[in-house]
Amino acid sequence: MSVRQLRHEIVVARRAGGERRGRPTLASPARALSLLGTALQVIRDAIGRLREQPVADAATRSELQQKLADLGELIAEVNHLAGETPSAVIRAVPEDEAWREQSA
Repeated sequence: MSVRQLRHEIVVARRAGGERRGRPTLASPARALSLLGTALQVIRDAIGRLREQPVADAATRSELQQKLADLGELIAEVNHLAGETPSAVIRAVPEDEAWREQSA
């Protein structure tokens, strides 16, 4: 990891904690949204790593399915907090041919 990447991660972590250069900390809802944004980026990074090395063994697939179920529960909770109907959360499949081929 380069120094630049390390600095970026430190800044992201500090901002998630509410720190702003000379500014007051974020209000609770803004901080929560910032943390959620950070968590989404972590999930995106994890998905990228899973794409690099596809899951082959049954135990790992099972664990991945459990984490997917956990993520589904969290999505439902955020959906409820946002006042959305469940159908509003469903999105189209990513326009990524490699993803479609792997998931088929």
